[in-house]
Amino acid sequence: MIVSKFNDACMRIFFVGLPGVGKTSVAKLIASHNSFEILNIGDLMKQIQYASSPSLDRKKEIFAKRANVTKYISENTNNRLLITGHGIVYFDKDDYIVGSTPEDIEGMKLSSLIIMEASPEIIYKRRLDDMHIRSDRIIENEKVIKENQQNQRRYYIDTCKKTKIPTFIFNNSQNIENSVNILMKIQAFVKNGALSDCIGIEI
Repeated sequence: MIVSKFNDACMRIFFVGLPGVGKTSVAKLIASHNSFEILNIGDLMKQIQYASSPSLDRKKEIFAKRANVTKYISENTNNRLLITGHGIVYFDKDDYIVGSTPEDIEGMKLSSLIIMEASPEIIYKRRLDDMHIRSDRIIENEKVIKENQQNQRRYYIDTCKKTKIPTFIFNNSQNIENSVNILMKIQAFVKNGALSDCIGIEI
């Protein structure tokens, strides 16, 4: 049975993951069963920087100014937020930046961070399927996707150890019940008083 409600007053959860992992789909699914506002960091960057279709150089410039987005989120008074963003942003094979710095993560006043992962095969297929929508999306092979996910996991676990943000790892297997019950699993840690010790817990 899908548990559909989560009653904690303050839940500001950041979903990070590679493009195609299913961050937005899972966030929308959770929001459809609960009262949450969804914020997408990429969309906010475009809005705040007034660049709906930026060039490659413009994209880098936008990410360089992402503190504006962090400030916008920190000033958002809604304490029921699902925030989605790329864990690592690749402009080319060897040209990338992390999606969020430790300063960004602290500044967003998060209650927890979820590193979203999926099998490289699933991510690769989703990216191919999205090509008609996102023609600028980089299509790496499955080996590279696996390596990128491993790099992403290491970076965000290390970052959250420094910032002391509770961090969970969720494998998006496209199982609807598992996705909706993410919040219930986090709540279980809250009730046990163990949330502050949760760094890299698989849920």
